Amino acid sequence: MLYAVLKTEGDILVDLSHYDQAIKCYKTLKDYCSQWPKMLTLKMKMYDQIGTSYRACRLYYVAISSYKKGLNLSYQLNHQEYELIFYERLALCYSLIEDFQRMTQYQKRAFNCIFEPSDGFNRINAQNFIDAKCRKHKLDA
Repeated sequence: MLYAVLKTEGDILVDLSHYDQAIKCYKTLKDYCSQWPKMLTLKMKMYDQIGTSYRACRLYYVAISSYKKGLNLSYQLNHQEYELIFYERLALCYSLIEDFQRMTQYQKRAFNCIFEPSDGFNRINAQNFIDAKCRKHKLDA
């Protein structure tokens, strides 16, 4: 129930261009989702919402940071749809800061549906990071 209320409030605030308030809602929701491993998919989606709100505020480096956190969760969850979404979002942000090398890297992955291999460095690092956080919070992944 709390998820639905905060998500709706954040979406309305985005529609009204009140991005700073929307970011607060989405961050609260992300923190709420962090409490349970079964809600990691929702947490990943909140990183997307937070990044998109920061991008709308032209805070591109902060948006990139949020998208990369979401991308790491997509690796851990093996969520290929969001993996591609994050590649696309990262490509856009890198184009906006005129880092065309990184833009091209993420754009190629997004448009050609190139996923991180199951034994790839990024996916393994994401899994290890999530496992360590779960142990820290005494949760089972």
